[in-house]
Amino acid sequence: MYSGVSVDAIVGATRAMHTVMSDLCTGCNLCVDPCPTHCISLQPVAETPDSWKWDLNTIPVRIIPVEHHA
Repeated sequence: MYSGVSVDAIVGATRAMHTVMSDLCTGCNLCVDPCPTHCISLQPVAETPDSWKWDLNTIPVRIIPVEHHA
């Protein structure tokens, strides 16, 4: 159907209305050209702290020892 597209992002039956699940869409744009009805267009999403996908495992962490003074 759509080569290279996350099939989980597009739901619907043959010859029926399909829906793009925006949470599962990766924005790869691979569905736009092969769409038989040319009804897909991707719109940029405003980047906010709430919409950013934080990858906390890649943020460098450094442990700084604490000196205790009596």
